[in-house]
This record gives sequence, structure tokens and C-alpha cells, in this order.
Amino acid sequence: MIFTSAVQIHNLYSMAEKAGSAADLAKNLNRSIVASIGPVCSRALRDHGVAPSLEASPPKLGPLMAALDTALAG
Repeated sequence: MIFTSAVQIHNLYSMAEKAGSAADLAKNLNRSIVASIGPVCSRALRDHGVAPSLEASPPKLGPLMAALDTALAG
């Protein structure tokens, strides 16, 4: 799962709460590769109990794709 903004995470959890599935969301995301665009996005993930698998440095789309490519190649 790729997150490019903290707003995406907040919206995802808002929708999950409305659907009654917010309790399982962090558990399910933590079983997947979770890529974060940068520290603000990673902090929002952690606030919801999700541990990012990787974070782009610097927080830009190119480095995020490179980090994800490296993670998936191994």
C-alpha cells in the first residue's frame, strides 16, 4: 500500500470507521508492505497503529518509487 499524504490515511480511517472495519485496518495493513512518502505521512500511519515498511528520503515521489522498487526486488 502506498501513501503519499497524511490526508489519505485520515480519509481511509474515516471510511473504515463508517464501514465498521477500522479495528482490523491496522492489523491488515501491518501484514502488508506500507510505503510512506515522508515523515508527516509516516507519523499519521503510526498514529493509527500502522508501522510503515519504508519511507522516502527525501520525501518525494521519485525516491518513494525507488525505495519501493528496492523493497520489492528483495
